[in-house]
Amino acid sequence: MRQMTPMVTVEDRQRLSEIVQRGDASEMMVLRARIVLDSGARSRREIARELGVAAQTVAKWWRRYGAEGINGLYDR
Repeated sequence: MRQMTPMVTVEDRQRLSEIVQRGDASEMMVLRARIVLDSGARSRREIARELGVAAQTVAKWWRRYGAEGINGLYDR
């Protein structure tokens, strides 16, 4: 089954961009924000290759964002 890319709202795109640009978030949160920000333009394999993570990692964060929004990207 093909993984659907999450629909990122304009507001979330702005907040995620701020997380990446500010640099005061944890390294993992920045990575997760980049995974979601890149979701509209490329496949999960392309994103995984660029960011140095497994495609399953991209799929996980897409699912969590899709289900919970930005709050789903934080550590539990």
